[in-house]
Amino acid sequence: MGKQRHLLLLFLITFSTLPGIVKAQFIPREKQATTTTPQYDRFYVESSLGLQIGSITNIEVAPSVGYAIFPHFYAGIGFSYIYFRNSYYTPAYQAHIVGGSLYMRYQLFERFLLQGEYQLLNYDYLDIFTGEKKRTTTPGYLLGAGYRQWFDERLYGDIFLLWNLNDKDPYPFSNPIVRITFGGFF
Repeated sequence: MGKQRHLLLLFLITFSTLPGIVKAQFIPREKQATTTTPQYDRFYVESSLGLQIGSITNIEVAPSVGYAIFPHFYAGIGFSYIYFRNSYYTPAYQAHIVGGSLYMRYQLFERFLLQGEYQLLNYDYLDIFTGEKKRTTTPGYLLGAGYRQWFDERLYGDIFLLWNLNDKDPYPFSNPIVRITFGGFF
């Protein structure tokens, strides 16, 4: 219980400082296209954080690094770690999900994005026939769209609605997958 309180406190402190940092400001696409950016300005870092605490606990950290290949075309690589615990089982079921991803993203309009992603996840699952815990690696072929909100000229937040096209292999998440990320160019 103490660990959960510490995680909740860390989460609240982290996200309570965002309103002071964030200034809702939009950079028009025309301005972005006409400015010449140095090579280092094309790199960006973003992260997706998730937290659910209760009978079902889900803690997720998913940082990624990307590069703007062209003014509206991006490519990136990411890492995911998810801790999952379900207390409804006796004993409680726990899993550590680890994976990586490669993605391509296109800025369709000023704030709308299209994304294709290949994700590989390694995790424990409970075989319903034998009752044994087994480890598997499953690919995910994610396709979807998103919306970007600029906070200033370098910082942004995205929300994506992604769909896993691989329905043959077991996958730990159901469709659709909602992902919220925060990032910035440096």
